[in-house]
Amino acid sequence: MKAEQLLERRKGIGGSDVAPILGLSPWKTAHQVWEDKTGVVPPQEETPAMAYGKLIEPVLRQWYADSTGRKVLTPEHVLVHPKHDFVLGLLDGMTEDGRVIEIKTARSAREWGEPGTDQIPVYYQMQVQQYLMVTGFRVADVVVSFAGSIPAIYEVPADQELQEMILEEEIEFWRKVQERIPPEPVSYQDMLSRFGRSSRAGAVIANEGAIQAVRDLKLLQSRMKVMESEEAALKALLMGTLKEDDILESPDGAILCTWKLAKAAQRFDAKALQADDPETYAKYLCNGQPSRRFLIK
Repeated sequence: MKAEQLLERRKGIGGSDVAPILGLSPWKTAHQVWEDKTGVVPPQEETPAMAYGKLIEPVLRQWYADSTGRKVLTPEHVLVHPKHDFVLGLLDGMTEDGRVIEIKTARSAREWGEPGTDQIPVYYQMQVQQYLMVTGFRVADVVVSFAGSIPAIYEVPADQELQEMILEEEIEFWRKVQERIPPEPVSYQDMLSRFGRSSRAGAVIANEGAIQAVRDLKLLQSRMKVMESEEAALKALLMGTLKEDDILESPDGAILCTWKLAKAAQRFDAKALQADDPETYAKYLCNGQPSRRFLIK
C-alpha cells in the first residue's frame, strides 16, 4: 500500500478495520485500531504475507476479468461514504456493471463454503459489506486462491441490515477516536499497551474470576515447565544421534531434522567501549521506556 493511502486510511475507518472494531477479527482488536487511528503507534509495517498478496493481486484480478468477461476497474483513490466522510473503502477492483471485487489468498478453505455462495469468513464479510456500503453496489465478488490453487469466486449480496449495524458501530468508534477515548482493552497486548508503562502503589481485592485465573495460570505454567523439560530431553536424544553430523534422515531419504553450524553473529561490545572510552559511551546512553513486570506469586 502506498504511503499516501496509509495516511488517508488514518483519516477514517477502512474495510479491514471493521471486523476488529466489531470484535470479530482473529488478528486485531478495536483497541489496536484506535491506537493506529490516533497515531499512538506507527503504521503497521508490511509483512511477507501482505507483500505476497500485493504481488499476486494483479494476476488474480486479470484471472477474474478473463473468467467472467467483465471489465475490471482499479480505483486509484480511497472511496468515501456519501454521508459519512470517515467511512472509507480502498477497493481491489470494481466492474463496469457495478460489482465490488475483493481479492484474497488463503492457506486453506477451512472457513469458506462452496464457491459461488456467500459463505466467506465473517471478518471478510464485514469488509465486503463496508465496500458495498461505500459504493452503493448490490453485490461483491470475492476472488480467493487457496494455497496457490486456481481461484474460486464467492458472490456476496449487500445486506442492508448488517450495513446499518456496521455504520452504527463505526460512528461510535470514530467518536472515541476524535475524543481520544480508548476502547476497553480485551487482549494481552491491549493490556500491555494501555496499562504497561505506569503503575501506582495500590492493591485490588481479587474476585472469584481473578482467583480462578491465577490458579489456572499456575497450572498452565507448571505444564509448560514439564513440556519444556520433555522437549529438551527429546532434542538431546536427537543431538546424541547426530553427534558431529548435520542431517538426520529417515530410511527412505526424507530429512527429519538438521543440526548445522551457523555463522557466528557480530555483536557490538558495549563493555569494551565503556572501558576504553567512557565519555563516548556515556554520550550515547539513553533511557528506555519504563515497563511493568507481571509475576504470579
